[in-house]
Amino acid sequence: MSLLHFNMAAMSVVCVALLVGFSYRDSRFGGVLMMLGVLGLMGVIVYDIRVLSVLR
Repeated sequence: MSLLHFNMAAMSVVCVALLVGFSYRDSRFGGVLMMLGVLGLMGVIVYDIRVLSVLR
């Protein structure tokens, strides 16, 4: 799987998690899901930086 395909799949999952979490923001489940979405987004960014720094 290329880096582009990984980014598209991971960002789709993260965006859905953020969307569902924001929809349920009044419950504890929503806050936890939004926090996991933000952590997932940061994880994708860190992964991309590590992969692209090795390729140089």
